[in-house]
Amino acid sequence: MRVMIIKMKNRYLLSFYLLALCLTSCLNVGAELKKWFEIEKIEDVEGKYHFLSDDGIKIYLPSTFKEYSSSEYIKLLDSVSSGKPYTFESSAIETLRDLKGNFYIYFDKDYGITYTINTIPYFPFSKRDASQILGLIRLNNEKITEKENIEFTKITAKYLGNKQQQIFRAIYKIDYPVTDLSLFSTAYFISSKGKTVMIKLSSIYDINFDPFIQKMIM
Repeated sequence: MRVMIIKMKNRYLLSFYLLALCLTSCLNVGAELKKWFEIEKIEDVEGKYHFLSDDGIKIYLPSTFKEYSSSEYIKLLDSVSSGKPYTFESSAIETLRDLKGNFYIYFDKDYGITYTINTIPYFPFSKRDASQILGLIRLNNEKITEKENIEFTKITAKYLGNKQQQIFRAIYKIDYPVTDLSLFSTAYFISSKGKTVMIKLSSIYDINFDPFIQKMIM
């Protein structure tokens, strides 16, 4: 296993995926889905770039997303959530913020969709490494299930890579039987041009976000 997998503590990944307990109180679940939810071709993507100046990376997001600081986002959580969900979410944000590298939060307030990105020390990874990452995700999900009434179902996990660039994507459906709520958690690990990022997308919708990922400039 490469350096990143060895050094990343399990509690970091656990907190990273606990972020899937995202906002629900402010969701407009009855509204018509936005067009970008169903985009399949990169040429159909509409949005705007956000420049991560400290890292020299440009991310491309739908125009409805707005950047939040960690404190602003936690304040937003506090206004719409309470109890365990708030504790999990705020703890996850704090842990992500404290990882080595930079941390950014973008949020679509209309639909309660959260996008986070961590820039972490560079590591090129193989398909075998990606399988081990998926194994860590599964173990952490099992730990959560032991403590909370939450069910995780893997939708897909895929690795694409060569010597220049590697991408791993994992999508999970997360069910909360007590509330009948279901969420979709999408994670991307991307290494390219001497940089590595972790991206997390949390939503009640099963969104195809790949076209926006393809437009990222690292």
